Formats: sequence, structure tokens, C-alpha cells
Amino acid sequence: LCHSLAKGRYHKSIVHISRLMLLPRKGLVPILILLLPNPHRIHSQEKPIFLTQKYTNGPKHRQNFCDLQESARRNNTLRYALRGREIKVAVPSFQLNENNAIDETEPDIAFLLLDEIARRAGFTYRNSFGVVDPPGGNETWDDLLQWVVGTYDMFTDWSMKTPERVAEGVLFNEGWYDGKLIMVEREGVGQPYDYFFFLKPFSMGSWFVILALIPVSGVAYFIADYIGSRSNDMRMETGIQKAICKSFFAFTGHANFRPTNPATRGVAWSICFTYLVVTIMYTANLTSMFIRSKNDVYIASMEDAIRARYKFCVENGTLADRVMAKIYPKATLVHKPDMAGTLEDLKERKCDALVTYGGKFDRFKRDKNHNSDCAMKWLGRAVQYRMASFAIHDNISLCAGLLNDIMAINLIEMKEDGTFQKIWDDFLDKHTTVSCEAKNITKVMKTTETKTSTHTPVTVHDCAGILILHSFLLFVALTISLTRFYLQPKIQKQRMIKEILLLLEGRQALKKSTLNRLAEEVVEQEDLQVETNDEITTLAPSTLVPVELATQATEATMTASQPLPDIEEKGEEEQEEGHKEIMTNLQDDLSGHSEEMTKEILTLREEMLQREIRRDVYRMEMMETFKYEMEKVKADIEKKND
Repeated sequence: LCHSLAKGRYHKSIVHISRLMLLPRKGLVPILILLLPNPHRIHSQEKPIFLTQKYTNGPKHRQNFCDLQESARRNNTLRYALRGREIKVAVPSFQLNENNAIDETEPDIAFLLLDEIARRAGFTYRNSFGVVDPPGGNETWDDLLQWVVGTYDMFTDWSMKTPERVAEGVLFNEGWYDGKLIMVEREGVGQPYDYFFFLKPFSMGSWFVILALIPVSGVAYFIADYIGSRSNDMRMETGIQKAICKSFFAFTGHANFRPTNPATRGVAWSICFTYLVVTIMYTANLTSMFIRSKNDVYIASMEDAIRARYKFCVENGTLADRVMAKIYPKATLVHKPDMAGTLEDLKERKCDALVTYGGKFDRFKRDKNHNSDCAMKWLGRAVQYRMASFAIHDNISLCAGLLNDIMAINLIEMKEDGTFQKIWDDFLDKHTTVSCEAKNITKVMKTTETKTSTHTPVTVHDCAGILILHSFLLFVALTISLTRFYLQPKIQKQRMIKEILLLLEGRQALKKSTLNRLAEEVVEQEDLQVETNDEITTLAPSTLVPVELATQATEATMTASQPLPDIEEKGEEEQEEGHKEIMTNLQDDLSGHSEEMTKEILTLREEMLQREIRRDVYRMEMMETFKYEMEKVKADIEKKND
């Protein structure tokens, strides 16, 4: 009875008392035991008795163990030194249930281990604990731990051993929580569609530069074409809008430039070469992304993941956050205030991997709320190997080392006899809500599918060389155009300046000037035709040819000189055949005259026909030019009306 009372085995104590008092009536003992409440249920539902606010100078709940330590060492009974004592501990609020009490059905793993240690060492703690909230705002776990161990005998949550905490006098006993830092990722299950995958080969800065490069190149080509055509008194190849359109087509691989002077040739060559290099870079990078997205890349360490440009989710203010910032400053971190936020970001693929502790991963991978698709995997080797334990403040005047030693002794014994592993396995099995095929995945380094976001896009710096070359060639081409303009006669330069001013004032005035110039050229051509007919009439009487033959020759000449309705559709070969037919008819008419006279008339007619051929060709060119300008004017008028 005394042994049971000393060890807190109240059930057995009641049994012993019943046997002593009710020995003749043993049948009442089982009924009495069943009617008694469960002592563990009473303790597990006990509310905290210490309500000290954190970071305050309230009452201290620490105990002095010096008398127990001296007696235990003198009698060599260290492991039983705390028998019958009540340890005052601090419990984090997330380890309790909604009633702010220790959960009876699903207690935290820390309480399961403490119950076994208390049973072996003979002390209690369930009736003497206080509750503390986790850090919030700018608070850190270091600040909270320093205050807790200075106010209570022990902190029931697991704490990581760091040089800073040891220097502050915090003691850490045998590790019982897997605190190694690991990388956790979600493999390619349910990967979302990327509708803008075609933009990935270039960075956004590169795309902005390319979008600006296309119109700038088109304007440069237009300027070179305008100056060159006016300097050489030639028709321009294109307008400014069509030049920009041609620049865009050249970017897609379809160059439609028709340069007519050295400046436009230089600009066209620069545009085509620059777009060729940019197109090759885009095609190569896009192909590489397709290939890499289908292949496996071995991520063995944190360095490999950083080189692959992984983004890491970390809980703000934790040891994992400090380790990543200190040891891996080049890593891209995505901070969240709590673990739930980091898990949500990992699930939504806002980050490529989660940096957390091995013990937490053992819980999360069995939780259907976080790993329902069994896609959560341990990636590579551990970043750091650590074990976490209960924390106690080292106070020589209070002999707190006694409590730390007793905790370490019992934890080591529990590991040796298998109790520790059994408690952990039972706890994990009880909290398993999803069963994945690979339960031992945490012990295997995985080969993982490379994320699309890990590929390095082409940046503006990568395109700097070709952009500088293109800018230089544009500068040289425009310099050549301006130099040719400067070397033109004064009248030509004044004409070009006047047209530029008209262009600035309005395109309509420029078109009107062009139409007037074309009208003048048509009038000049008509005058030339009249003069030619007069020459034929003058030459006919001087050849001693009969009047009727000269009249026939003149009529044939006038017939040939008249513009045909389908002259634009006839080719040179058809025109020559027509002239040959006229010559044949004329020879038939002159067959009755002298040979000398006939030869002279035929020579004269041949000269007139050659002049007519040249005039027909010139007329066709002028008609094409006039039609082109009229179409431009019509299009501009329609656009203006719209």
C-alpha cells in the first residue's frame, strides 16, 4: 500500500485498502473499483493553476532541488530523487484542447513521454502547470524560452539546442524530437496549367525591350528610306506604318524589305541579323525548357536546389528561418507567420520546397488535410542534423541540474528498452489519416521532377551584346543618310526640308503636292507626244514621197501613238508584234514605188516606232506611279472619314 501511494498508483492503493477492510467480502472489491473515477482522467482534465502573464515580473514558480540533490548523491539514488515531488511546468497553448486542458483522448506526444518519465521517476506535473501562448508579432522563440525557463521548472514543448541558448544558461537533456532541417516538396501531382509558358524563355524586361525594338527599327528604316529616296530623286519604298509592320514581320522570320540605297541596306541587314539572333535564343531556350520539364534532375543537397533557383517556404522567426538566412543567404525565401501558411503555399506551388523539421514532416505526411494526394516528399539530404528536447534553466542556487539529469536518465532508458519508439509509433499511427504506399520515404533521397519555375529565362543582360550591335548599326546607317542629305545641292535640300515641314503640318498637304507634281509630268508627256507628231508631219514632205503615201504614214503614226485602253496589260512582246504588223502593211502599200523611196520611208518609220516604244514604257511607269499615289490618297481619305 505504501509503495503504491509513493508511486502514485491510486488504483492499486484502493485495492489494497479494500483487501484490508473488506477481506471477507471480496466480491465487493471489483464493484468499488469500477465506481471509482479514473485518476488519469481527473488529472488530464485539470485546468492550469498558474496564470502568470508572459514577459512580466510576476511570481516565480521554480523550486529548489538542492536538498534532494545532496541526499540523492550521498545515498546514490539519483534516479529516484524526485519521487513524490510535483514539478511545475509551462505548457504551450497549442498542446491543449479547446477547453484549455490536456486532451484525454489525443494528448500531445510531449505529455505521453512525460507521463512515462513521471511514472518511472515518481513525480507528477499534471496538477501544477501554467499556459503560455506562442510568440506573436515581433516576438521570437528565443525570447519566449528565456522567460519560460526562468519562471517554471521546465518547458514541455520541444526546444532546439543552439549556442545562443546554451550561453543564456538553458539546459537541454536527451533529445526526443527529430529536429533536423530538411527540404520537403510536392512532386508533380495536379500541377496547374501554365497558359503563358511561351513567355517563359525571356524575362519580362527582355519582352519589353523587344516590343520597343520593333517600332524603333521600323522608324529607323523609314527615315533612311525617306532621306535616301529624296537624295536620289526616287520613289520611296514604304511609309512609316508599313515600315513598322515590315519590322514586325521580320521579327517573325519574314523579311520583306526592298532597300534602294546604302542606308536602308544597312538598316535592313541590322534588323534581320538582330531578329535572327533573338529568334535563335528564344527557340533554344524554349526547347531547353520543354526538355528539362520532362527529365529528372537529382537534387541531393540545399546547394543543388539553390542552383536550380528553388523558392523555399519557411516559418517566420524560427530556427529554420535563421539557419537559411545565415548559411544560405542566396536562397529565395517565402516567409509565412505560421506552419499552416507555409504548407498552404507549398500546396499552391507558390514555393518549390518547404524547409521544416523532420518531426513535423512525420506528422504532415500522414495528415490528409496536407497530403491527401501523397505528393509530399522529403527532398535530398538533411540540411542540418539536430535533436530537440525539454528545456530547463541552469540555476546553481536552485540545483536545476538535478531535474535535467533525471529527465535524461529516464529518456535514455526508454530508448534502450524500446518504450520510446513504441510511444512514438503509437502516437503517429493514431494520428494517421492518410496511408501512402511509401511510408519510409523520409529515409530515401528522391530524384525529383524539375519545376518550370526553376529554369533561368533570358534577361536583358543576356541580350545586351546584340542590342548594342543593332543600335550601333542603326546609328551608322542614319549617319550615312544624313551625310548624303548634307551633300545634296541646296535646292534639293530645300525641297526635302519643305516636304518634311509639310509632313509635320499634315499628310494631306503633302499628298496634294504630290498629285500636282504628277499632273505636271502628265502634261509634259502630252506635249512631248504633240511635238513628235509635228516632227512626223514635217519630215514627210521633204522625202519626195507622194502626198497620199505621206498621208498614210502619218495616219499609221498617229494610230500607233494613240494610248491603247489595255496598254498596261500588254507586254513588250505584244507591242513589238503590233509594230511589225504595221510595218508589213506599210510595205504592201509601198510595193509599187521605187526601191530608194521605199527604203527611205521605212527607215523613217523605224525611228518613229522606236521612239514610240520608249514613250509607251515611260507611260506605263507613270501610270503605275499615279495609280499608287491615288490609292494612298483614297485610303487616307477613307481613314479620315472613318
